[in-house]
Amino acid sequence: MSPEKELSDIQKLERLLPYWIHHNEQHMLDHEKWKSKAESSGLRGVAEQLENVIALSNEVNKHIEQARRLLEKEKGSAVPEKSCKEKDRD
Repeated sequence: MSPEKELSDIQKLERLLPYWIHHNEQHMLDHEKWKSKAESSGLRGVAEQLENVIALSNEVNKHIEQARRLLEKEKGSAVPEKSCKEKDRD
């Protein structure tokens, strides 16, 4: 891609949404590891809270995935973005 060709917001979202899901999954693996360590150390309350973090992260990923699917559906009806030159004129 040439330096003067900037990605549109829609193109950025197409890249960001799957990345965010993957990024969250990596965090959840780490949370699971530390939840197990907390359990092994007798830190039940900490382990329970980390379990909540994992559950909430799963919920977040569901919403990101839903946004990704909606983006595919709705991007054809999106309002075209202004070019940088047009923005400068406003």
